Amino acid sequence: MFTRILEKQILVEPTIKLQACKDTKDNIFLELGLSMNVDCIISGDNYLLVLHSFNGLSIFTPSEFISKFKL
Repeated sequence: MFTRILEKQILVEPTIKLQACKDTKDNIFLELGLSMNVDCIISGDNYLLVLHSFNGLSIFTPSEFISKFKL
């Protein structure tokens, strides 16, 4: 399974830099999400979750994501 994940990976360098999160190590996830124009971030990190959304980027816990999208 790990090999299949490696085959599908995409290396991305953020095109923007942010200082939006209280935990500065978490800014990279917002930067990557916005750089890649994704719809949402799925995380259990409280510093990201308190933002709820950021510049149109929704932030969900795994259970919120599963519930919202009926997975």
